[in-house]
Amino acid sequence: MLANPRRWGGRAAIQPEATLRHFPLIPPAEPSDNSKADCGTSPNRCLAAAWDTLGGSPLAETLWTGRDKTRARILVVEDEEALARLLKRHLERAGYEVRTEGKGKAAIGFAAEHWPDLVVLDLMLPDMSGYDVCVELRRLYRPWILPVVMLTALDQPKHKLLGFSHGADVYLTKPVATSELVGTVAEMLSRAERRS
Repeated sequence: MLANPRRWGGRAAIQPEATLRHFPLIPPAEPSDNSKADCGTSPNRCLAAAWDTLGGSPLAETLWTGRDKTRARILVVEDEEALARLLKRHLERAGYEVRTEGKGKAAIGFAAEHWPDLVVLDLMLPDMSGYDVCVELRRLYRPWILPVVMLTALDQPKHKLLGFSHGADVYLTKPVATSELVGTVAEMLSRAERRS
């Protein structure tokens, strides 16, 4: 799975910041033959170009694979503190690193900086709609890189369709069994791993 070359806490795992600056946020869906030329100008710059530039060096391999994958990083975006703590506790028991955010803008900023492996997203947030958060996450990440699980009390079919049309991979309705959520997270991470 593509992961950030930075640790969860934001400290650089690899010191040469000049090298890190030239690495892209998202690989394009279909790398072009002139990916090296596009690498500096396109928002979907190509990791393959950086790999070629470094000649497949250990540094490039570290940046490509990112980190130890035994503890996937989950971002939970939920404004109800009690529920956020409950989700955090159960996901941590399942072996994941978990960060909670109560507002959409804070979640987007955190995701842009720290590259989580999966997002659990509520729709009714105090500062913006979860749909809009999902759209912003999709501008940052391809779907196979960052799965988004919407978890919300909105259970009408129209809400589910809106969720999928805004980029959600899974739509779960509250109340949800924690075992179902943990199982869904595990399955989505497994799919993302197979696609990467």
